[in-house]
Amino acid sequence: MEIIEEENLVARADAIGRKTVEDLRRRLKSHSFVQDVRGLGLLIGVEIAGNKGDAIDRAERIMYASLRLGLNFKVSKGNILTFAPPLNVTEQELDQAWTIIEKAITEVEKRLA
Repeated sequence: MEIIEEENLVARADAIGRKTVEDLRRRLKSHSFVQDVRGLGLLIGVEIAGNKGDAIDRAERIMYASLRLGLNFKVSKGNILTFAPPLNVTEQELDQAWTIIEKAITEVEKRLA
């Protein structure tokens, strides 16, 4: 708790989270599989579009493609890619993660086209 307070990590997470959501929205807006990007601090969700069955299948395929590329996260409610990086994550690490997500979504969109 001392480190969180001393390093002002909660406020940092809020600021970086807002910037990250904006960046992800910009980066993913051209992807038909992405319905929404939202976040609260560094808890970030990317909602995958489609009817329930299709959205769940797409989300799982994106998750496994991301795992192959080196990024681990969970899927919530079947179709929401959920990211909760540590409070001390760097912007460079986040950029690497979002690059992987973009690649994974592109790969799955092409495979299912």
